[in-house]
Amino acid sequence: MTDQKKSKTKLVAAILGVIGSVVVATFIVLITFSVKSARKIIVTDTAENVQVITKGYADAVSYWISTGLAALDMYTKSDVVANSESPEEIGRWLTTTTNRRYEHFEYVLFIDANGNSYYDSGKTGNHSDRAYYKKIASGKASYSIENPTIAKATGRVSVMVVKAAYDSNHKLVGMFVGVHALKFLQDEIAALKLGQEGFAFLLDGNGVVISHKNPNYAIYKNFVSDEEFPADLKEIANDMIAGNASTGYAYKGTPEEMFIAYEPVKNTPWSMAFCVSKKQLHQSADHLRVALIIGNLVIALIILIVLSVMLTVSLKPLSVVVGTIEGIAKGNADLSRRIEVTHNNEIGAVVNGFNEFIKKIQDIIIKLKESKVNLDAVDSDLAAAVEDTESSITQILANIESVKMGITKENASVQGTATAITEIASNIQSLEHMIENQASGVTQASAAIEQMIGNIGSVNSSVEKMAGSFEVLQSNATSGAQKQMTVNERIEQIESQSVMLQEANAAIAAIAEQTNLLAMNAAIEAAHAGEAGKGFSVVADEIRKLSETSQTQSRTIGDQLNKIKESINEVVTSSAESSAAFQAVSTNIETTDELVRQIRSAMQEQQEGSKQVLEALQMMSDTTQQVREASIEMSTGSQSILQEISTLKDYSNEMETNMFEMDAGAKKINETGVALHELSSTMRSAISQIGNEIDQFKV
Repeated sequence: MTDQKKSKTKLVAAILGVIGSVVVATFIVLITFSVKSARKIIVTDTAENVQVITKGYADAVSYWISTGLAALDMYTKSDVVANSESPEEIGRWLTTTTNRRYEHFEYVLFIDANGNSYYDSGKTGNHSDRAYYKKIASGKASYSIENPTIAKATGRVSVMVVKAAYDSNHKLVGMFVGVHALKFLQDEIAALKLGQEGFAFLLDGNGVVISHKNPNYAIYKNFVSDEEFPADLKEIANDMIAGNASTGYAYKGTPEEMFIAYEPVKNTPWSMAFCVSKKQLHQSADHLRVALIIGNLVIALIILIVLSVMLTVSLKPLSVVVGTIEGIAKGNADLSRRIEVTHNNEIGAVVNGFNEFIKKIQDIIIKLKESKVNLDAVDSDLAAAVEDTESSITQILANIESVKMGITKENASVQGTATAITEIASNIQSLEHMIENQASGVTQASAAIEQMIGNIGSVNSSVEKMAGSFEVLQSNATSGAQKQMTVNERIEQIESQSVMLQEANAAIAAIAEQTNLLAMNAAIEAAHAGEAGKGFSVVADEIRKLSETSQTQSRTIGDQLNKIKESINEVVTSSAESSAAFQAVSTNIETTDELVRQIRSAMQEQQEGSKQVLEALQMMSDTTQQVREASIEMSTGSQSILQEISTLKDYSNEMETNMFEMDAGAKKINETGVALHELSSTMRSAISQIGNEIDQFKV
């Protein structure tokens, strides 16, 4: 009963597991799709709300600044301005208005058409270099709201609110400037919060921070030009100062990633922005995801509990089927038992099918009991036949064994004879190969000796020619050495003559130098003689030129003679080396000639010995031919004997093979008989066991 409960529990658990997996997978898909869709909608709505809030605060800042601009109407529309006769009069009047000044103005000044300024404190100055003065004085605008600066008079962050002033004739008289303090506006914007982490900031027309939750940013940081800020924030800041309204993300890909919505502040170059962290932007969607997960888990748990109860109730009838099956298996195997069908559903169909299955088994067991009696009779007949077969096989095996022994002995004798004949034939064949090799070696040796005799003759002829050539070469070397000595003597004569030429050239140079001195003296004397010595002076000059030319040529000849002397020295050295080389060649030729004569004598002796060896080889070749013919006759006879023995051996092997096959077949039959006997015993045991099992069933 415990196993039954375990099986039932496992089935219910498996079904619940499958259904639970499907339900959980379905809920996961639904949650994922729902959260994804909801996240997109929530993020879009939140972004739109932030943009609306940003626009509202931008309008509020614009209104606050416009209030200050409207406060200047008290000055621009006053009677003093309308009926003004001089800027000084307006300046004096301005000092009387401090008690009526707008509360957020720190001070007010009037600038006339020429740029002269008059403070409500009574001070004067000149503001003609200010951009707002030039813009209004040129008629391009009637008012101006500038970017914040630190006022020189107060040292505080302020913005100049400027408005043009006209007289009753609508002629530009000047302009009034209200120095609007921004401390209140900065504090209000820095204190703004949107959710837990959202905050606001305000930029001027150049990207400078006017107000920020971080007080160190105000006036000191520029989101456009400062390198410390990321490119995506700079891109948003550039779009803000361009006067556009939009949204974007800054610090992308970092934990500080934030959503920024921005709007331009009307009537100013400023721009208002709200920042919300990406985490805060998606916070509502994350809460929704958690709520959906918890809700769906609760629903899934309820569904699984309901399914568990339903499955337990529905599968209860199967326990009856399990009990019946266990009763048949453990009891007396009563196949006549049936289960009552009480449900008209799938469970009832299972019970009905089980009853049909038991009935089928009952019919099979009845037929098996009838067959058991027939099997007992067949088993007895089979056992008797097997015993007769075993006796016959034993007698056949004994006869085959006797014949096989006789054939084996005969085959051994034939095998021994064949082996002896084969060995004899092999020895004859080896002898024949040896004779063939000897004949071939004698033939090759004879040919080699004949070739060697011919080569010795050729070498003798070459040696004779070489000896003659060496005699000629010796004669030529001796003649060359004598001629080289003659050349050396001629070169020594040329060397001594070149020395004489150098001495002669030195004498010519000395004469040319003396001639030059004489020409100079002649020129000096001609100069002393005056007009009478002019002709002599010309001759002296020509002599001097000729002397200089002689000196130049003498130096050139001297240089060339020195070069010739160097060349002669080189030739003398080379000639000495050549003489030594001729002497060495002559000595080597004499040595080589002696060696050639010795080689010629040795070759003649070797030629005589080779002729004697050739005659001995010829006699050996004739003897080898006779032995080869006798060996061929012996080989032919042994081959005939070997063929007959081989035929006898084949017949003997074939008979032995057949007997082995008969012996193997008989043994196989014997083994089959033994196996059949064992099979008969096994079958008898199996039939008995099957009968015992079948007898347990109650049909």
